[in-house]
Amino acid sequence: MRTERAAALAAALLILGGLTACSTVGGQSSRSPGTGAAVKGPQKRTPQEALQLAAQVTDKAGSARLEVDEQNHEYGHSTVTGAAAWGEDRSSAGLAITQDRGKGEVRVVDGSYYASYDWLPAEFKGRHWAKASRELAEALDSGDTSTGGPKSLTGVWLTSLTEGPSGPLRLMAKVGQLTLVGKEPVASAAATHYRATASVTDYSAADTGMSDADRAATLAYYQGQGAQTITFDFWINDANELVKSVETVQGTAGTDTVTTSLSQLGLSVPVQIPPAADTVDLAKQPVTR
Repeated sequence: MRTERAAALAAALLILGGLTACSTVGGQSSRSPGTGAAVKGPQKRTPQEALQLAAQVTDKAGSARLEVDEQNHEYGHSTVTGAAAWGEDRSSAGLAITQDRGKGEVRVVDGSYYASYDWLPAEFKGRHWAKASRELAEALDSGDTSTGGPKSLTGVWLTSLTEGPSGPLRLMAKVGQLTLVGKEPVASAAATHYRATASVTDYSAADTGMSDADRAATLAYYQGQGAQTITFDFWINDANELVKSVETVQGTAGTDTVTTSLSQLGLSVPVQIPPAADTVDLAKQPVTR
């Protein structure tokens, strides 16, 4: 159902980043040291320095409340709301999803992904949750037939939510053409708007955490969509926190946008494991398509 879309998302196309094997999005996941007392004031920072500092602050916060709105030219409208904690020492999430075809929920606990969707298949026999590792969840949504499971369990576009939003900041600081747009309030609070644009080739190449296979699949997707560039608009508040981003990918096939709002950085994200009796473990009980 979402084979092509998942391939694109593997390159950090959507939401908070992209697919990397062992790190926060963009292969730059290790938390940066504190910025220290010598950090320049906002008026003296270059756009590159502003993005780099926001990435450091975001990594240090380790969690946030999220509101995500996606408009996809092929698959329609999706929203995600909830909270996620990221980083090697803590990864959890509780997210509610609304798509044109129905509603769902995704939880991340101890490295396992739990999904409950209106469209879970009849083979679940009344159980309301599916459990999978991140690798299996992404393989299912990418259409990997070797897993024997249903497509669209969580997929890259959802697993990327739990990897933290610092990846696009770092990647664009590395390879993007950066512009200071100006001061613009977000949710009635002061913020500074930056715009970053990069070719899909440069953006993918900068992601050192992406495998060669994922990079090739991503570039093939872009070529098929007639997309040449990726644009991010970032809003960073006076505390150097990323509070909003808008990702835009425009191709001959259509335009995709993802708007992400972050708040309450550093909040606690307690998540409960769904009842075992109401859960199908896809690693032990593959489901036929």
